[in-house]
Parts: sequence; C-alpha cells; structure tokens
Amino acid sequence: MLASSPPGSPGGGPEEGGSMHDSAESTIHSYEVRLVLEFCDKGSLKDALDQQAFLQGGALNLCAMLETAADVAKAMVHMHAANVLHSDLKARNIMLKSSGTEGRGIIAKVADFGLSTRMEHQETHLSSCFQGTLTHMAPEVMMEGRISKAADVYSFGIVMWELFCASDPFAGVPRAHLGHAITKEGRRPKFPPFAPRSFVSLATRCWDPDASLRPTFAEVLTELLRVREELGGDTPALLIVPPQPLTPQASGSLRGGAGAGAGGSRARAGSSEGAGALGQLGGGGGGGGSGTMLGSGIVLMGAGSTADGSAMGSMAHSAMAHRAVLKSSLVQRQMRKMGLRLGGGGSSSG
Repeated sequence: MLASSPPGSPGGGPEEGGSMHDSAESTIHSYEVRLVLEFCDKGSLKDALDQQAFLQGGALNLCAMLETAADVAKAMVHMHAANVLHSDLKARNIMLKSSGTEGRGIIAKVADFGLSTRMEHQETHLSSCFQGTLTHMAPEVMMEGRISKAADVYSFGIVMWELFCASDPFAGVPRAHLGHAITKEGRRPKFPPFAPRSFVSLATRCWDPDASLRPTFAEVLTELLRVREELGGDTPALLIVPPQPLTPQASGSLRGGAGAGAGGSRARAGSSEGAGALGQLGGGGGGGGSGTMLGSGIVLMGAGSTADGSAMGSMAHSAMAHRAVLKSSLVQRQMRKMGLRLGGGGSSSG
C-alpha cells in the first residue's frame, strides 16, 4: 500500500502532500510504504501458554492443543510447497486469532518472517545461514548454518513440547552450554511421563538429530489429524486474555516502515531478533510484484506476515515488530525497528 506523504513530512512538502517542486516546476512524487495487515486479537501462542490457556480445571485441553499444532503444520505445508523456509518457528512467532468456526474459539497463524528465505526450485538447503532462536535451532543449523525444510520441522518438534508443557525449553541449561548440549550431547526437552505416547513419538521424530529421518510437514499434519480424530468429541473453548494493545504514545510512530522512535517501548510478542532475509515473493504462486502468493495461501509482505491454509494469510499484531532485510533477488533493502532489541546472528527465545 502506497500513501502520499503529508505536508511537512520528510517525504512531502508544504505546497502539496506527497510531492515537491523543482525550479523547472516539474513534480516529483514521493511515497511512504505502509502495510495493511491482519489483526490477531489473541496475541501470540507464547502469551496463551504463559496464561496456562490449554489447562482447564487442572486437565489439559488436548483436543485444542492438537488442533493448534495442526494449524501450524498446515501453514508450514503451504510454505514449504512454495520452497519458503521460516527459520525461526517458535511459540512466540505463532499468533492466535478469534474464530467463530472453531470449537476452541481461536485459529493459529504462523508469523514473523524476518529470517525467512525462499529457495530455488532445485535447492534442498541453504548454507552459511547461522540464524534462528538457539533453543529451537536444529543441530545442523548451529554447526554448519545449513537451513532446510527439515530444520523447520526440528523447530516444530520444540513447539510441540512448548504446547504440551507450557514452559520455556532448556530453561535449566546455561546459555553458554546450550549449543554443546544440543549438538554434542543430543539433549532435547523432556516430556512428562503422562504425555500421550503418539504425541511424544511425533515430536521425537521431528527433532531427530539426523535431518533425513525427520518427517515432512505433510506427514506431521496427517499424524496430528489422525490422533485428533481418535480422541473424538468436541473441543472445549479456550479462555485467552488478549494482550493489552500498545498506545501510540507507548509504541512510537511508524513512518515509512522505519519503525518506532527512540522513545518507543518494546513490543510484547512476535519478535525475531537478528537481521535476516524476508522472503518477498513475486509471482511464484499467483501473486505479482506486490510480493504475494495468493495461489498457495501465503502472503509475505513485511513485519508480522502470516501463513495459513486459507485464501490469504497476511497479518500483524499491534504489539509485534521486527527487522528484515530484503536482498538479492528478493527485491530491495528495507530496515525496520519498533522498539525491539536487535542483535546479530541468532535470536533469544526470551
């Protein structure tokens, strides 16, 4: 979406909003880039887990948990069909939106494509990409910078653990030792003894140290739907308290995608720390130069994009922001910041 600059703004002039005049009276138009994105009113999955939303009356709402996991798997099926890698899949980067058609009352959408990249059709992986969240990074990403669809599946296995345990993975492991624990010791989060065997087995397959042995997201989705069907019955609704929206005074102002001012407060959810490539797709699945892929149900536009299995999947939460870099064939450079602490390399899961 292009909007002309208001009078007096850096892009406009006092004579006419969005334009300026040179000595020859020719008009040069300037524009601000703005993103119109879907609002996910229930915040992130991490917010919901912190509220123990999947625990009701001391019992786990397993049906809602399986359906939420299936939402994520379905989104990833669509992404991988377009050869798009997410590279930072975690509970904080999954957004929840109210839904009147779902028994649990919400639908989950994959968000935050700040580290996403699109592979060429013949490529199976990308090298030298040391990026992501340390607690959710596959061993081969930590050691070799090798990102692939299998690396996303590994991250999903950790998300499954987050869903069931509503805790931070590897909370007791010192950060300085975490990489060694995962890559050399083969350490993974532990499920409680009462966790359903089929669920634990699927998560274990997802985070297998051998990337070639991990299932595809299509296989993951099939298994999740099978387990949900075996449970039968209706899904009890989840009680999720929406996060408080940031006021303009608190979040700072966005101007042309540049981000919040220095006084802006940090966003609560959906951050992706570290610079990365945002896969802005043009024409790959029916979209054009706007970077959309309507045919595959994916829209990758900018801060807070989502993917789901519906006709379109672009969204943003008012409390979410990140920085992305568009590079090489992925069009142009764009930097944005909205009160988030950004660092190099991998991001923090906190």
